[in-house]
Amino acid sequence: MKANIEDAPTPPVGVIESIALGFETVASRLVLVLLPLLLDVFLWMGPRVSFAPAVDSLLEAYHDQVWTPFVVSVNPELDDVWPELSAAFGESLGSRVGQYLPVLNLPLLGVPVTMAGREADALPFALNPPQWVVRTPLGMAGAWLVAVGVGLLLGTLYLTLIGQQVRRGRIDLWRVVKRWPANLLWMVLLVILLPVLFVMIYVPFLLVAAGFSLLGGPMTVVAALVDWGGRLLVLWLALYMIFAIHGIIMHEQNLFRALWDSVRVVQWNMSATLLLLLLLVVLSIAMGTVWNLAPGGSWLAVAGIIGNALISTALVTATFVFYKDRYRYWRQVRALLLAEVERRRAQRG
Repeated sequence: MKANIEDAPTPPVGVIESIALGFETVASRLVLVLLPLLLDVFLWMGPRVSFAPAVDSLLEAYHDQVWTPFVVSVNPELDDVWPELSAAFGESLGSRVGQYLPVLNLPLLGVPVTMAGREADALPFALNPPQWVVRTPLGMAGAWLVAVGVGLLLGTLYLTLIGQQVRRGRIDLWRVVKRWPANLLWMVLLVILLPVLFVMIYVPFLLVAAGFSLLGGPMTVVAALVDWGGRLLVLWLALYMIFAIHGIIMHEQNLFRALWDSVRVVQWNMSATLLLLLLLVVLSIAMGTVWNLAPGGSWLAVAGIIGNALISTALVTATFVFYKDRYRYWRQVRALLLAEVERRRAQRG
């Protein structure tokens, strides 16, 4: 019994301790907040872009061929009033999308910024950022693709820096640069393959739900249950794969090995993983609400940018701390169990 106690692995850090260690890591290595800080400053002070002409041309091009036939087929009573409704809708959408926005008006994947997605206000000092107008739907799609590419590129760098700091206790810039392309490759595959997989899983549920909904009556309730069953299944599978990025970054694994390790770590730590995600979501939403209270056209936006960079980076770092120790504990317990199996097999032999 004494030998078993001495050989038992050290219990992993708790959820609250992981979050605390995340804040401690960022406080001791403030360089980790530099990338989201600079990106937010760029979004705040950088060029503005308007998609209004592109949206208008898209609405006009498909108004008669797509939008009108679809609306009338769904509800024939709208045939007479649809022209007025479509004009009001186009004006409203064009007004909302047509505002001048930060040039990278997309969530930069992996980089927690607070200014993306917000309308660009006049700055509180004498600076007039350049304004770009996107006039074609192709140009709008191209701008979004560029933003996604920039997000993946910088997000991978950002997570690689955090992962190396958590794993090694320091940042080796040469190793970061050396590992960056491989991490980027696996991140791109992850972003492409997982949505495809989830769609393939969800589509059969959607088709069955559509079939039940066509029957009408009580079958609409069955259709809703089937639809939600498909969504919950996708969310459940996504939960098991949530640490794939951490395996790619910290252990320099390929995507498929990282996915497998993520499944095993979550399987061994389901309740702790759910609690961690719940706390991170609540904190992120609460802090995001606070940062958005600061108008983009005031100096208070600077406080929001700094606060978001610090707290969001600490929360991201906490997930790496959690995964690192839970992965260590899982490997040690697994090794002990395999050793015990081999010992009993040897005794029987």
